[in-house]
Amino acid sequence: GAEPNQPNARGATPLLVASYLGYDSIIENLAEFDGDILAEDAYGNTACNYALDQGNLAVMNILKAKAKNINITDQMYDKALI
Repeated sequence: GAEPNQPNARGATPLLVASYLGYDSIIENLAEFDGDILAEDAYGNTACNYALDQGNLAVMNILKAKAKNINITDQMYDKALI
């Protein structure tokens, strides 16, 4: 099967991309199949950073429900706080 945490050339996993694009059901499925909610891209951005950048509160609520600690700081010292 497919690897849910396989990063692309920029280090973004499928869950990070789905968070950026706001694909709620894909995020749910990836999390169910061990997609790493706390994975970071090459710049230290997490799914939370991507969701916040897009103003997607629905995605943030999904991530919050699935992760224990989503208060992560990226390389620009921006924090995803919930």
